[in-house]
Amino acid sequence: METPKRLPLDTDSILVHFDLPRLRSGVILDDWMQAKGTLTQAESQRLDKLHQKAVKSGDGWNEEELKMKFISLIFDLADIEDDEKIMSFYERPMTATIEGVKISVICDCLLASPVGIATPRTPYFFLQEFKKQKGDSNDPEAQMMAAMLVAQHRNADQKPLYGAWLVGSIWNFTVLSGNEYFVSAKLDASDRDDLNRIVFILRRLKELILNR
Repeated sequence: METPKRLPLDTDSILVHFDLPRLRSGVILDDWMQAKGTLTQAESQRLDKLHQKAVKSGDGWNEEELKMKFISLIFDLADIEDDEKIMSFYERPMTATIEGVKISVICDCLLASPVGIATPRTPYFFLQEFKKQKGDSNDPEAQMMAAMLVAQHRNADQKPLYGAWLVGSIWNFTVLSGNEYFVSAKLDASDRDDLNRIVFILRRLKELILNR
């Protein structure tokens, strides 16, 4: 039996091998990105403090500090988890052989339905974050896409998968639906208005997952 080839984790290799168009607009993505909402006074104050902390110290955070001091708190403010259907998981490996190539990736963060107390079952959303430094060649978009493709293969339910990749304060949201891949305009978490939008987009994500 022939050993499957390992697909490089770079964006172009994945797009070309799986013949995925990289689209900037589509009904599923546009509906998600148009999420709106309101914050209570207490929530707005929490977000103000988080924003100030990120602007003051965010450039000095490494990837783990970014995750713990900012991303996890944004998830908490967005109230993204649900006891029965949505739980966040960090640093989880995912592997599958798809169309003759082996894909292996460590997921920085994913949202999935849980099995027991600590095992992801059906993934819905992947977040890959990266703090760029001189000489780095990491490709967070490719790592996120790889995880989405593995989940699509495993879930086998024809339902869209959602994602985001971060470089510093810049968030890029994505959707993988069938053989179409959509990428949003950039949002900058160091901009207070964009930070509001990120929270509302995550809250809308929760609705989309619960209504699957």
